Amino acid sequence: MAAILALPLSACTSHTAPPAKQDDAIPKLLRAEYPLYPAYARANALTGYVQFEYDVGADGKVSQIRIIKSQPRYLFDGAVIQAVAKWQFEKNKPYKGMVQTVRFILNRPDKPITHATSQGSPLLPYR
Repeated sequence: MAAILALPLSACTSHTAPPAKQDDAIPKLLRAEYPLYPAYARANALTGYVQFEYDVGADGKVSQIRIIKSQPRYLFDGAVIQAVAKWQFEKNKPYKGMVQTVRFILNRPDKPITHATSQGSPLLPYR
């Protein structure tokens, strides 16, 4: 079972992302932690997503995590906030208004999920 981080944003969202910025201005993700799959959701085979926005400070730390939209509402929000708060980006590249979507998907034995990507940077395999 895994939660995967998916970019670009889902086409089903009605939120408009901030204007595109130069790629070299986007800080590189150095360390990321996957959200834990909530026990209730796993036990009931529930899947979903959380679209969120956050800022990256000059120190590379994430702040101001804001949930934009989630489905099922509230079920996965806490797991995303806890994980994203631990992310670390490269320093000296502050960035406001980064928008991403985390999808919670239960693995199928015949199609395992081995990795995910974020802003073009591979994340560690989900365990």
